[in-house]
Amino acid sequence: IVHPAVKKDGQVWHAAQTNVPYTIKEAALMIESGSHQLMDKIVVVTAPEQLRIQRVMARDQVQEKDVIARMIKQMHESERLSYADYVVLNDGSRSIVRQVWAIHQSLISENTAFNQYSH
Repeated sequence: IVHPAVKKDGQVWHAAQTNVPYTIKEAALMIESGSHQLMDKIVVVTAPEQLRIQRVMARDQVQEKDVIARMIKQMHESERLSYADYVVLNDGSRSIVRQVWAIHQSLISENTAFNQYSH
């Protein structure tokens, strides 16, 4: 009941946005659900597997074996990355802000009508 309503509301909201260079939709299972097919571009945020495991353990207060059991049921990271038009590496080695800014600049350059947003 909830997912179709959220999907419809999101579509209405995104369609109503005018005079903007782009809108962003965040969804953890966008590729797995097939909704990525409705997107013009896909950004995948990634980190090394062990770091992802440590973060989930800390966030959810679970053991490593529990996290690995979840991951086995999910799409492999290399497959998810194959869908990406852009990749943000979230491992602490590079500024996320700079990576996102570079993506923004790329998106803006594709739509010259909105170059005013690039500064």
